[in-house]
Amino acid sequence: MERNGAAHHGVLLVVLAATALLPAVAETPDFPATVFYDFRVATLVGQLVAWTGLGLVCGMLSDRGRLPGRTIATEPLAGR
Repeated sequence: MERNGAAHHGVLLVVLAATALLPAVAETPDFPATVFYDFRVATLVGQLVAWTGLGLVCGMLSDRGRLPGRTIATEPLAGR
């Protein structure tokens, strides 16, 4: 149990040291809000396109087993 406490204290020490040594972050951007909004909309559209494409491709690939003329093996292979 003491090892876990020492590990937690070590991590806390590293985080506090990093907080003290790293420079402050300026949270306010130096560009118009419309640019930031357009970026967010573009990334949302990109995510929608990527996930929709991935879902369609995976759906088509998983549906290939139900094509006419294809059977699913129900017995184990000989020799195994």
